[in-house]
Amino acid sequence: MTGIAAMPIESGGPATAPLTTKGRQRETHLGKMLALYRTANGWSVRDMAKLIGTSHATLSRLERNYEMSATTLLKLWAWILAAPGPAAERGEGR
Repeated sequence: MTGIAAMPIESGGPATAPLTTKGRQRETHLGKMLALYRTANGWSVRDMAKLIGTSHATLSRLERNYEMSATTLLKLWAWILAAPGPAAERGEGR
């Protein structure tokens, strides 16, 4: 497994916790994983939001575990699944 999908989750388990009631936060692994991946790559919120195809404000809310629309979630997962990982960067196959 490569890319963001291969990143370890510090507290264990996948990012499956349901997100929040509108405008409220709930601890999930997804927001933490996004922030860790972004900072590990040296990207600003604006840089990564552009790569995903969303606004920087939306990405910031995602990293802080605010609720997201189904459209945003689909964009995010499409980007995650397509993101090259360390093996691709070294020229190895996926």
